[in-house]
Amino acid sequence: MIKAVTFDFWNTLFVDRAAPDRELLRAQVLAAELLELGCRVDETRLSAALTHGFDYFDRVWRDEHRTPDAAEILDAQLLELGVTMPPDVRERVIERFAGLVLELPPDEVPGASRIVAELAASYQLAVIC
Repeated sequence: MIKAVTFDFWNTLFVDRAAPDRELLRAQVLAAELLELGCRVDETRLSAALTHGFDYFDRVWRDEHRTPDAAEILDAQLLELGVTMPPDVRERVIERFAGLVLELPPDEVPGASRIVAELAASYQLAVIC
């Protein structure tokens, strides 16, 4: 007898079509904050740092079976750039990066909410990610 049904969030209930726009905003935010600190970073270095952050995310997710937070990813990017930020600036960037998924949220997979509602009438549900 089935007692519960679990769903994966990404690419099952929601799909992320806004990722490229979110990445552009991350690049703009990081470049602007660094410029405020007197550190001009060219597009090539900035792109490499952002890629390094994604590589870090993937490595931690795959090897440690956890999702690194925005602070860890930013720290990996700053390490790649060889730059440090004052704590208040770092916290502001972390907050902005973390909030981008709410500003540009993923889209619901068509029919997902209907199916979840139907299953909720008969089963305990859980979302895993």
